[in-house]
Amino acid sequence: PVNIGIVLLSITLSILALFFIRKKDLPMDKKLGLLYAHLFFFVFPFVYYAFFRGCQTIFEACSKIKPVMIMLGLTSVIALIIGLLLAPIIFISSYKRKSIKADIRWLKEFIENSSAQLTVKIPKIYIVDFANPFAFSVSIFSPKIFISIGMMEILTRKEVEAVILHEFSHIKNRSSIFKL
Repeated sequence: PVNIGIVLLSITLSILALFFIRKKDLPMDKKLGLLYAHLFFFVFPFVYYAFFRGCQTIFEACSKIKPVMIMLGLTSVIALIIGLLLAPIIFISSYKRKSIKADIRWLKEFIENSSAQLTVKIPKIYIVDFANPFAFSVSIFSPKIFISIGMMEILTRKEVEAVILHEFSHIKNRSSIFKL
């Protein structure tokens, strides 16, 4: 009963984290935290049944602290690895869905010229349908720059170009890998 209770609690917490991830008004950093929590609670029952069979196997002493700490650490590492692989895909796809088609000639020309000067692969530009001003870049699989409509509306053309050059520095230095 204790083992089943632990597994049911873990699965319930995993489902709750998944439920809260789907809330629309939740900031992306909170969603990423919930994604890692979901993965942790999803992976834990597998680690639990793979390594814990009471006191008769892997652990020589019957102290339950050591096996629990090992299982929590192993679960954390597995969830972190899976999260590092999945989080960028989920993050990028959510902003791609919110982007709009915009044919801004000067922006495309600026990006093409800048990428040639900086010897960087030409990034794909996404105009995201948000009023809040933000811009970010991702260069994990292929370079992408995301700019919100709010950013485009409040800044002048030169200021937008400065923001894009800043994002180019992130692409060239591959700093988006460390941020995720």
